[in-house]
Amino acid sequence: MRVCRANSKIRPGQAARAVLALLAVAGALVLLYHCPFRALFGVACPGCGMTRALLSAVFSDFKTAFAYHPLFPLLIPAALWIGLRLFGRLRLSAKRETPYILLFAGVFFLVYIVRLCSGDPVVAPDVAHGLVPRLLAGLC
Repeated sequence: MRVCRANSKIRPGQAARAVLALLAVAGALVLLYHCPFRALFGVACPGCGMTRALLSAVFSDFKTAFAYHPLFPLLIPAALWIGLRLFGRLRLSAKRETPYILLFAGVFFLVYIVRLCSGDPVVAPDVAHGLVPRLLAGLC
């Protein structure tokens, strides 16, 4: 039996298999439950509607795209930023990068709260069908 050590290196083949396995699990969850967060808690996640918004934008239906998720245009600079960081083309210190990340997360969360409070049908809560609320109801 092989014992993993904290300082042992992960081979590229192992990392690729792990990533593929995670993608397969995530894909199965999306296909079976559409949104794992909603399936667990009965409430939409802050990114709910983002995939539909991007697909609508790809087909030039921007009105529908903004209805699904008003922050979908922010994904383009975010993806560019992440890509540049991954390939070493963008190097920012944590001190300079953290405010941008916090601003992005804060705006995302604020829009999520506004969407929940305004009755947006894309993020309408359905707590009765969430796994965690049903489990908790069974305990009481």
